[in-house]
Amino acid sequence: MIIKVKLMKKIWFVLFSIIIILSSLFFVGFKNNDEINILHGKVVYVYDGDTIQLKTSDNKEYKIRLSGIDAPEYNQNYGKKSKAYLNSLICDKLVNIEVVGMDKYKRILAIIFHNNEDINYKMIKKGYAWHYKYYDSNQVYAEAEMEAKNKKLGLWQDEYPEAPWHFRHSKKHIH
Repeated sequence: MIIKVKLMKKIWFVLFSIIIILSSLFFVGFKNNDEINILHGKVVYVYDGDTIQLKTSDNKEYKIRLSGIDAPEYNQNYGKKSKAYLNSLICDKLVNIEVVGMDKYKRILAIIFHNNEDINYKMIKKGYAWHYKYYDSNQVYAEAEMEAKNKKLGLWQDEYPEAPWHFRHSKKHIH
């Protein structure tokens, strides 16, 4: 009886260990640097001005949504230019991704860095995206948006630029 109990304890320990190992497999490609999840890889596709596809050195691919920004939709005024600008900055280039969470569409929310430059910030500063204040309180991003707006850069050249969240909402209510 004692042997059976010891054997059962060993089996439960092994099973528990396997479950822990398997559950951590999701994080392959992530490196923990001071409690910040970092991904390193090559941008293989730019979907639009705020979403990319990243391929890591272990050939895993991740859909990444740039955190703190909202770029015009592709079929919205300035959408194609926003995508083209992001494409010119990082497509086919190696980047570092600072993971900040996941969105409701299961995309990784992140800040993208190329040559130590915050690409999310650059998209706002050059007028290719809004600071997404509803989800982000970064004051630096807010100031970058005001600067781009005051200088009439990018989408701010339009007299009445329509925010992407309003554009998406208006499209949902068209019958």
